Amino acid sequence: MPAFADTFPSNGHMLENKTYVNAATQQNIGVYDGTVTATAQYDDMYFYLRPGQYLPAGSEYVSVCPVGSYCPNETEVTYNETSAQGATSCPSGYPNSFRGSSSNTQCYTACTVGSANIAHATAVDGNDYYGAGVDTCIAIECENGYHLNESSGAIVQKTPLIDVDWTPGGGHGAVGLDGSKDDSALFGLTEPGTWAAKSVNDIVVFGESACVDTDMGAGVDELDSAMLGVLGFGNSPESIFGENGDEFVANSLLGKPRARFIMDVLFANRAEDYAFGFPPLFVAHDLNPSSVPAGGSCVCRIQQIKTADGNVQTVPGPWVYPGGMSYMSCESDCARVCASRFDNTDDALAFQTMIGALDFVVGGTCEGNEITINWTDATDEDIAANNAGMCTYGGDIRTPVKAMEKPGKKFKGWYIEVIPR
Repeated sequence: MPAFADTFPSNGHMLENKTYVNAATQQNIGVYDGTVTATAQYDDMYFYLRPGQYLPAGSEYVSVCPVGSYCPNETEVTYNETSAQGATSCPSGYPNSFRGSSSNTQCYTACTVGSANIAHATAVDGNDYYGAGVDTCIAIECENGYHLNESSGAIVQKTPLIDVDWTPGGGHGAVGLDGSKDDSALFGLTEPGTWAAKSVNDIVVFGESACVDTDMGAGVDELDSAMLGVLGFGNSPESIFGENGDEFVANSLLGKPRARFIMDVLFANRAEDYAFGFPPLFVAHDLNPSSVPAGGSCVCRIQQIKTADGNVQTVPGPWVYPGGMSYMSCESDCARVCASRFDNTDDALAFQTMIGALDFVVGGTCEGNEITINWTDATDEDIAANNAGMCTYGGDIRTPVKAMEKPGKKFKGWYIEVIPR
């Protein structure tokens, strides 16, 4: 028998482009003459889904859970020509969700004055989430006599995300701020501080990078250790704003409402990612690299998306800080890091939520206006003794402890003359 010849397989499954030497026998093919049929045999391919992912109908590429659905299961699925695998439509009455949602508690409907139940609010914004989901309802207008207390509010995403189905893994390239290149020719990159990443289904995302000094209060959330401490070791997302909430927001330059929004939208129910060491991405909404000193902290921003049919969309997103990275040189490494982070399944899930124009509304609760009361015939000491110099609209009125005594007069009370409106 010649060297390297193939023998007839014991299971009978003959492979492509093979020659099975001396195998045409009745034992192998069942006949001595005539005609036989060789029927092609196939095994199902299995696709691994993490929470927040699904397999679209007719596709062999795992994708981010679509808007209006949630994808809760960590499971294996098979190809299906007509039905999507792993995605469930949001419950009735809560038809909306962000891409990448992994729980029905991330399905929402718009808040109303009635559902928000915010005292003295006449107009509201935000999302009313299904079940135990944490609502982001905020007051944006108040009854006469009340004003917005924005420090107690939340941030609401209003503009829909660009609906581009991103599947990473197709490669990336970059040009560093110092001109160093990393597979840049593949995407036609020439300008310093530019990068690109390509999906396996030929979607290309183009972006830019910058190196900034985050010690100057640029608005970058440097919370690697706090985030990993809260999320990275098996803690549930529900615990983030419980006992561990203060730890997460303690060093935030963006304030608690924005920190809360980042957690709710980007990292809800994804604690398992960080348990495996994937560092988080932080949105630097207020960052303008041209207005802050250069430094060693890398930030990235998406600029354009080129779909498989060649159409280009300009989608300038906010700057993102890819936390957890250390660099030999930010100028040479930053653009490459931006591209390589995007060319990664877990990071692409987070980046996907950032590629649209994000519109934020800061609101809060309605609190009574403070009204100063000038008391006649009362000393400053007697006014202060009962904290009577001011009242809050809708609240109590406190009077001075006593009025001045006047000869021949009997005090009967203070009278506030209401000014006609």
